[in-house]
Amino acid sequence: MITALLLSLAPLLPQSEFEDTGWELVDGVALHLDDRIVLFSELEAAMRRNPAFQSPELTGQDRQSMQLQLIEELENLKLEVQAGRNEGFDPQRIEQVAKSQILESKDKLGAAKFSDQLRANGASIEQLSRDQADSLYSRLWRSKQLGEDLGFTERLSRDRYIRPGMLKSIFRVSRDLINPGTVEFRFFVLGSAAVGGEEFALEWMEGVQKRVTDGEDFASIVTAEASEERANGGLQPAIEIPRIGIPELREFATSGKLGEFSPIIRLPAEDQTVFLMARLEDRVDQVEPDFEDGELQNDFRQRIKTSVDQRLLGSAHKRLRSRANIWIHPALAGALRAPQP
Repeated sequence: MITALLLSLAPLLPQSEFEDTGWELVDGVALHLDDRIVLFSELEAAMRRNPAFQSPELTGQDRQSMQLQLIEELENLKLEVQAGRNEGFDPQRIEQVAKSQILESKDKLGAAKFSDQLRANGASIEQLSRDQADSLYSRLWRSKQLGEDLGFTERLSRDRYIRPGMLKSIFRVSRDLINPGTVEFRFFVLGSAAVGGEEFALEWMEGVQKRVTDGEDFASIVTAEASEERANGGLQPAIEIPRIGIPELREFATSGKLGEFSPIIRLPAEDQTVFLMARLEDRVDQVEPDFEDGELQNDFRQRIKTSVDQRLLGSAHKRLRSRANIWIHPALAGALRAPQP
């Protein structure tokens, strides 16, 4: 398979290099990080798995920014594994633990289902063992950076406990983390394949809006005509606004009025485009939290700990990248340049 990214290399190289060779270029090295590599196929697969890359609203500048972030994540992943190996852990012990984890997973799933999953992912048991070992090296390195005692660290755990006085102070300046407000939506979801294509699906969605305006019951329409999310007339459980993953829907959650429809949102899927339309059914605004609530304090401590961990890992990743020998294919250079104003 010639990847979409690899096709973009052709204008960068002399045409004569591709003439009369009898060879077909099927893949290539996108990143080279010390003694580890990332192929274009790996980069493309990571982009396909990220729904944000499939958005029709994605601008070229946004795509470059997201691609840079993805490249950094792949860099971090490969360098974490290498750093874990460099810590001097016993490779045989790591291999034994990796195999035992695979066997445990096989026992839970059953041999038949386990084999089916391997075939579906195009993987072998040997590749799965290597991936599991890499994951262990990464986890060990991360735990050492965070000072977590997993039986191998060389120092005590970092003090990340948040004292009550500090917690209350943080409460007052971080209300969005404590009580961000919630909304309830009623969804109408329609796949383009259900009505003969994207144009017809879009017309159908617009027609539903008009019918509701003319007095039809929206929940009944959802139950009868939506291709997905029909249970309970499309009514969704309450969700915290910051946790809404679709940007257009998150903005509508704060700016829309009760009973209004959101814009019609396109959600690319594997074999069709899925259209989503939401009506805002209810919204609960922020309220002053109970600072003495023990469960709330413990929850917020965990959120702060997670934030601290991310900062510690971010600094550690920067050190890894600064010390590593990194080569990035010229075809990706556009993603590494700062966007022009």
